[in-house]
Amino acid sequence: MFNVLIVDDEPMIREGLKTLINWEEYGFRIIALARNGKEGYEEYCRCKPDLMIVDIRMPEMDGISLIELIRAEDNDISFIVLSGYSDFAYAKRAIKAKTAGYLLKPIDEEELIQYLIDLRQNIEERKQWSSLIQAEYCHERDEFLASLCLNDFKEMANVQENLHKFELEDSGCQILLIQCYENGQKKIKSELVSFFEDCKKGVVFTINGYAAVYLRSDYSFISRTDMIKQKLMKQIHPFCKSIALGEFMPSVYGIQESYQTALTLIKHQFYFEKGQILTKSHRKELDSAHGILKEELLLDEYLNRLYYAIDVVNIDTCRTVIDELGREMMHRDFSEQQIKKQFIYIYTHTMNKLLQLNSSIGLDSMKVNDCATDIYKIETMSDLIEYIFQQFESIIKRIDNGLTGTQMKKMIDLIHKNYNQNLRLESLAVVFNYNSAYLGKLFKNYTGEYFNTYLDKVRIENGKILLQKGLKVYEVAEKIGYADVDYFHRKFKKYEGISPSAYRNHTG
Repeated sequence: MFNVLIVDDEPMIREGLKTLINWEEYGFRIIALARNGKEGYEEYCRCKPDLMIVDIRMPEMDGISLIELIRAEDNDISFIVLSGYSDFAYAKRAIKAKTAGYLLKPIDEEELIQYLIDLRQNIEERKQWSSLIQAEYCHERDEFLASLCLNDFKEMANVQENLHKFELEDSGCQILLIQCYENGQKKIKSELVSFFEDCKKGVVFTINGYAAVYLRSDYSFISRTDMIKQKLMKQIHPFCKSIALGEFMPSVYGIQESYQTALTLIKHQFYFEKGQILTKSHRKELDSAHGILKEELLLDEYLNRLYYAIDVVNIDTCRTVIDELGREMMHRDFSEQQIKKQFIYIYTHTMNKLLQLNSSIGLDSMKVNDCATDIYKIETMSDLIEYIFQQFESIIKRIDNGLTGTQMKKMIDLIHKNYNQNLRLESLAVVFNYNSAYLGKLFKNYTGEYFNTYLDKVRIENGKILLQKGLKVYEVAEKIGYADVDYFHRKFKKYEGISPSAYRNHTG
């Protein structure tokens, strides 16, 4: 349906034209009326019609002057001129202004209809041709901007020529890059055009599957204005997976660096929370997270620590292990898929080991596989870590492992009561019916200390009390379980930083 604006100073003509024919039957609709040339120009600027029906003689601005004014800026609009009498001079000016028809009042209905039939076909053909030209123009502009971003331009002269052709000044610029969800790019590009191109803030294009915006120098404020960011995110967030803003560059020839910064951030979106525009501050955060680690990732070490933490019902240690693993993979700059693969390995192996040793936890291998599938759907690192932790936390709460926790408490109580005896992990393993190596790992995960370290610290604390009472060093050594006084001396200095005798003299 094509839009029509009627401009005539006679109310009867304006209203009569509205009802003279069924406009929609011929593909047109009347969207506005104006009383004179000045008002007609204002309505033209407001609604941009496809066809204007204009009276020749009107106050303030005559019809031909109005047509000439509009034609100076718009070659596509069509005009039909109205006149109350045959006026050769006006007719000549109307023809020169490229009007589509000249109707005498009173208006002949059949003549108007024939004009509309011809105009409809002409307007349709013109719009189709205009769309083809615009599509070709946008395609060439896309290719040019993409080549700039990829550093694929050959000659400086060609760059300057294309900058002029596509109305891109050689001044500061930056790239906004958007990764769209499947089938979301068309909607996002439409929103971006509305947001940036319609008010000349930037140019929308595509590059390697991403939607992108070439931001003009004077609109780099988007990187600093929260209100602009929020408005933009509200419009496109439902359709985009991630969005990143490259650094502002003082020349168009630095556009590649801006693009690469945005691309790096897009590829690391998984590390950050969703719903935000990634900027250079996120890049700094990313750079600080990437350390230089020469050794390989010891995944099995994390797996064992996690398994023992679950086995002794230590939720805090479980969380710590998961967080540490996530941070180490970030330090090593693992990709999203690599991180998910490692967490799936940790999750499935830990769960399978638990299932083999304790079938009472009520989890089958199918559920383990379902969780592994869910992991691949998670979109951020923080959500992934939280999901993994929740899976293990639910197992810790479900697992029938109260006995192990009780055993650890009993073992600690036994140490505190018998620290002065010849306590050895091997003998306690027999008492508590565990393999000594396994018991040592359980104890470490439960207390955070190795068995011998924990025992030494208990002995030293009790030794300090005896030294404060003035007992001799060898007497204290015997009373807290050290047969060799020199060995006691070394241990005491290791943990307290001074010798037993110095401690006694200082506190006694």
